[in-house]
Amino acid sequence: MQPASPRPGAQEAFISAQARQKCHVDYFGIGFENYDRIIDSAFGTVIEAAFDRKIVIQTVIDSGYERAGEYRDYRVFDRMDIPRRVAIGDGAIVWTSEQRHDRPHIEVLIDANAGKRPRYHEENPGLNQLTTAAGGNPFVGIATVAATRQMKRAWSQMRTDSTLIQPIT
Repeated sequence: MQPASPRPGAQEAFISAQARQKCHVDYFGIGFENYDRIIDSAFGTVIEAAFDRKIVIQTVIDSGYERAGEYRDYRVFDRMDIPRRVAIGDGAIVWTSEQRHDRPHIEVLIDANAGKRPRYHEENPGLNQLTTAAGGNPFVGIATVAATRQMKRAWSQMRTDSTLIQPIT
């Protein structure tokens, strides 16, 4: 998603969704306009961007996060005022908030990216067909009533230790 400059003719709903996304994620010191891609899911938000890890780490520490360890190649920090965690890797920031995400789980998102967990679209042929047809358009959103009900059922039946829902934004 290219949040700084919406495509000409972009629907107002997509522009407002980008603005809401900006309001719902913590500030990490790199500027929303510098995000190459932002993906939101029930498990957390993943930000892909070019950034200096040291700057991002200092920003999260200065904003009240505390060091919580490492997971794979990510440095992990957390805050307990409003329970949330952030993992900072090379070119990616993974953020979860108990207030924002239905099933916050940083490790699930990192593992899926590393190929250590199957993604929901890999396990569900119907969702695979839908996401393949939708492609990677920055303004893609799937929000039909039937799709929303199906995704809610799938989320409620899913275990975070076995399968990851492919984020769709």
